[in-house]
Amino acid sequence: MVVTHPSEDPLHEMVRVGHEKNMRVIPWFEYGFMVPLNSRLAKAHPDWLTTRQNGSLQLHEDVEEAFTGDVAEKETPKGIARLLRSGAPRALGWLNPLHPSVQEMMLNLVEEVVPQYDKDGIQFDDHFSLPVEFGYDAYTVALYQREHDGHSPPVDPADEDWIRWRAGKLSRFVENLHTTVKEHCPNCILSLSPNPAKFAYRFHLQVWRTWVENDWLDELVVQVYRDDLYQFEGELAKNTLQSAMDRIPVSIGILTGTWRRPISFEQIKEQVISSRDHHFSGVSFFYWDTLWSYFTPESPQQRRRNFRALLPEFS
Repeated sequence: MVVTHPSEDPLHEMVRVGHEKNMRVIPWFEYGFMVPLNSRLAKAHPDWLTTRQNGSLQLHEDVEEAFTGDVAEKETPKGIARLLRSGAPRALGWLNPLHPSVQEMMLNLVEEVVPQYDKDGIQFDDHFSLPVEFGYDAYTVALYQREHDGHSPPVDPADEDWIRWRAGKLSRFVENLHTTVKEHCPNCILSLSPNPAKFAYRFHLQVWRTWVENDWLDELVVQVYRDDLYQFEGELAKNTLQSAMDRIPVSIGILTGTWRRPISFEQIKEQVISSRDHHFSGVSFFYWDTLWSYFTPESPQQRRRNFRALLPEFS
């Protein structure tokens, strides 16, 4: 644990202590383009927010934590809505990653962190995206019309050409982001923790396969949040992951539980062993509070003993 004081910079202290213990320290830009709708940023720049086809700034209207291992169910309309809801609480909207002012702000944040700290890289995740239902804000519509002889975007947010167009714009920004990071810190890692490739593209417009092929990413930590071991291993065996492993280090994100749905250590252990058997570079657990606590299936003491036995090199 890193203890900081009001006069200290917490990130600087984490980097210092981490390096003392021979750990890489990689700041995580977890919110990505999500933003609280009651924040000063959202209120000061409402034109930076993107909207759904019905004009709503919110991706959903209620809160439900939902992680399911049934990929087929996710691809049904109800399954899509449930999983999309799981990505953001009710109070959050989405900054438009296609808007030049939003892009400039994000690059400025990166430029603030990358040169000033002796960190080993930065990481984004599935929130560094444009959820498929978004993109109907005035800026994006006008941009689309300029490039499509005045025609407006399709009403269906899942229209294949409409997805491809928005995904291409996001990809160009990823290229700019990669250039910015490397200009300030050539040895820094640009890491991404997305969903599996098909889902990441269809629902978050992240073409991370292309980003890997173009050398815009240095590391992948893919969120394979599945309960069923057969489905979990099916994701690990997919060609997209195997191809990425030929180019960069690829690790597997394993869900250790949520507040509403704790996960047994036995499931966690099976998935860690499977990831090792498939020769991935490592695993990452989400999230800290469910590694061990008083709402996990086993006691905190037992969970810690279990993790020490599973990961003796870190004990």
